[in-house]
This record gives sequence, C-alpha cells and structure tokens, in this order.
Amino acid sequence: PAGGRLIPRLDDIRTFNVVTTTGSPRWITELYMRNPVRRQIRNGIMKVCCRHARFRMLSMYDLDRADRADCEKFITRVREAFASI
Repeated sequence: PAGGRLIPRLDDIRTFNVVTTTGSPRWITELYMRNPVRRQIRNGIMKVCCRHARFRMLSMYDLDRADRADCEKFITRVREAFASI
C-alpha cells in the first residue's frame, strides 16, 4: 500500500533457502557479530516477503583459509540439502 507498511503476499513459498560464504571464522560471525547476514535475510527480507516459510541457511565459514577439500565438502552439503527439494 502507498505509504503504509509492507504486507507479505508470497504465501505459496514454503521454504526459504540461503547459501552463503564468509571469509571470517564461524566464532567471529556467530558470537562476536551475531551473524548479521542471517539476521538481515531472515528479519529484513523474509519477514516482508514470506513470513511463514521455513528458513534454512547453509554457510561456509572461514573461506579465506579453506582448501579445496573444505570447498568440496561444503558443495556436497549443499547438494544433499537441495536434493530433498
């Protein structure tokens, strides 16, 4: 509505999946920064689009120091998660 608050209208979306990477280690992202990417997506985007959808976020942390095996392990995790969709 013009000038009013946003009303979520994407009611047919049942699952909201996010795949992301970060250069920081998990402990910095989760404990020190309180996971700003998750909060922004979940509270800023999802709540105004599809409030009742199930939220799942797959994050690869510490990408700056990851080797090929770490990346392949994460890709496998993503494939397994999306195979059930």
